[in-house]
Amino acid sequence: MVVAVNLPQSVVVPVLPAIGASYGADQVTATWLITGFLLSSGVATPLLGRLGDGIGQRRILAGALVVLALGCAGAALAHTIGWAIAMRFVQGVSGGAVPVAFSAVRAAVPPERLTYGVAVLATVGSIAFSLGIVVSGPLLSAAGPGAVFLLPCVVALLAAVGVLLVIPSSTPATAPVGRFGPLPVLLFSGGLVSLLLAISQSGRRGWDSPVVLGLGVAGALLGGLWAQRERLSTAPFIDLRMMRRRGVWTGNLVAVLAGIGLFGCAAGLPLLLRTPSDSGYGVGASVDEVGLLMAPIALAAFVTSLCTGHLYRRFSARALLVAGAVLSAASYVGIAGWHDSRWVIVGWCALQGVGNGLILSTVAGVVVAAVPAHQTGVASGLNTNVRTIGGSFGAAATAAILSAHTRNGATDEHGFVVAFSMMAGAMAVAGVAALLVPGPGAEQDEGRQVADGQLAGEMS
Repeated sequence: MVVAVNLPQSVVVPVLPAIGASYGADQVTATWLITGFLLSSGVATPLLGRLGDGIGQRRILAGALVVLALGCAGAALAHTIGWAIAMRFVQGVSGGAVPVAFSAVRAAVPPERLTYGVAVLATVGSIAFSLGIVVSGPLLSAAGPGAVFLLPCVVALLAAVGVLLVIPSSTPATAPVGRFGPLPVLLFSGGLVSLLLAISQSGRRGWDSPVVLGLGVAGALLGGLWAQRERLSTAPFIDLRMMRRRGVWTGNLVAVLAGIGLFGCAAGLPLLLRTPSDSGYGVGASVDEVGLLMAPIALAAFVTSLCTGHLYRRFSARALLVAGAVLSAASYVGIAGWHDSRWVIVGWCALQGVGNGLILSTVAGVVVAAVPAHQTGVASGLNTNVRTIGGSFGAAATAAILSAHTRNGATDEHGFVVAFSMMAGAMAVAGVAALLVPGPGAEQDEGRQVADGQLAGEMS
């Protein structure tokens, strides 16, 4: 299921210019194939996570996968860029299934295996994201842009069948849905959409554009109204008291910074690899070769996932997060400084895969372990959401930097250096934030204190 949801997120990244050209669309319009998915996923994630916690995971997971398959099939048959973008919005709904999968894992595994189970699930998702980047070029070259969407369509259908066969129909709900009503959903969605639109448009219009500033202000106002509404609600859409827990807010901070590096690299590295070798700093890779050169990211993440169980038994989550941030930052520094050889870039990609694998597999476990069982879906959903927001910022900032250093259709070397230095800076801050993650046993003590306080309030 996690493979089916993560694969379509990245499958258009390295072939975005080619897909846009096949529809006769410019680069700005083609970018909505990525932005549309992120916007839809950002809205659907907390909603499906909340519903999954309330009515059980089986129906939500199967329904989201069917919607994903329909969206992929529609994009494969699209004859215009507008229809393809609309289908990407449909596909993005499936992003909300990720926190529901975390809830299913929590219900299925014993408590002592929870952290490991969540880590494996998150790492598989990162592998699928990288796999999409690897296979999209050969698929487009062999069968055209429609084939890029047919692969995730088939995977989604297989995953839906697997969910129906494996997850029991009697999977219990972990919490009542509650009558949170449509208003908090609309306020949250409107604020998030405004924020992501501001970030996505910043590369085209500039951060000081009235449109970007207006969207940013609208996002802040709607977000403030939503937060106020949630604090006064007896059945909140998202329990903001949960955000005060140390494991939750530190995990979300690491996630948003990791998203900057992950999506920033996905936007910038294919362009660097495609730069002609006679420029003095590019390697002149073809569309097919781009995915192969980035394959070490997926392979290294997979190997890291195989070692996750042993690492958890020997090191704390805090140590793994710090190590992952340091390795990822080092890989971005390496790409910024040494990028004129294919083999050198392959090495940096492998290092990045290890770092990203450690972060993405660990941060989800930190957040899930920090909340009660009935908040698993909404907590992990919010963690996915903040990573999406960070990813949108990373992709937009990378595009803005590269665009500012483009002359006569070619990006100069300094632009790539600045872009990857920005990613390295984000990961360095993520390493500092990881030091604030609670150590073993600390979050459980805090959780007992919160639970005791809530019980005392209910008794009074």
